[in-house]
Amino acid sequence: MSQLFKLGDHWVLFVSPYGKVQYYVGDFDADTCRFQAQTHGFLDCGPNFTAPNTMQLPDGRRIVWGWLNGFPGGHGWNGCLSLPRVLSLTEDGQLRQSPAPQLRALRGDAIAWRHPVLLSEGPHSSCRTPTRWKFWPRCFCELPTALSFRSRMRRVTLCRLS
Repeated sequence: MSQLFKLGDHWVLFVSPYGKVQYYVGDFDADTCRFQAQTHGFLDCGPNFTAPNTMQLPDGRRIVWGWLNGFPGGHGWNGCLSLPRVLSLTEDGQLRQSPAPQLRALRGDAIAWRHPVLLSEGPHSSCRTPTRWKFWPRCFCELPTALSFRSRMRRVTLCRLS
């Protein structure tokens, strides 16, 4: 899959092989139908970004998004669209991306708890963390006081505090 579009005074070519998406910035001659690349790079350095698409907004900005794959199977779906990125060029012709400013409207208020203490009652009780912690929790428990520790998170790191 490839895509050619104008960005500022130059043309950009996306090439999406079965691997990392590459971009080329250069000039396009419509009379000869020839593209001459001046710079080259990767659109995304991760292994799961593929099939980019762009759209030019009424204000002239060009946004790009791609398909993200590589999720574990068995959920009834296998991928999602990336967040939109605004494209621009540096003075030396390198492609730059920044998150679409409209994404700021999706953010909630920041919350932070410093040194929370989660108490459980009894040997088989459970402590529930606030649901907003579900992505980046750090959980500390006193060992050997805690006889066992289970988590529904995929990766738990236990470290001894001295």
